[in-house]
Amino acid sequence: MGNTLTQEQHRRSIADAQAAAIRDQDALDKLDSRMFEALNQFLRLARDIQVGQKSIVEIQTKMKDTLDEVWAQQVAKGMKPQLLPKTLEVAGAIASSPIMVAVAKKLLGT
Repeated sequence: MGNTLTQEQHRRSIADAQAAAIRDQDALDKLDSRMFEALNQFLRLARDIQVGQKSIVEIQTKMKDTLDEVWAQQVAKGMKPQLLPKTLEVAGAIASSPIMVAVAKKLLGT
């Protein structure tokens, strides 16, 4: 993938994570009824991050900042701040994406 990422590659990795979140919806709801909503909100916002000629590190920072904003909003609404179980498909999808390394570390506690 090199040091830059195309918008299409970025959107494809987000789409993979969104699809995994949908498959994991029941498990996410068992953790907290707002968890699925929070992840979906984050992924929707992350999808629109313009990657252009930005470095992977810049994109990772923007992704983590976006996650932090969404999580702060959701925790304020009463969602329990907790880590995602590594067994969830969405956890694997996020962890497998080079641009979501910072997000994976926060969500998975690694």
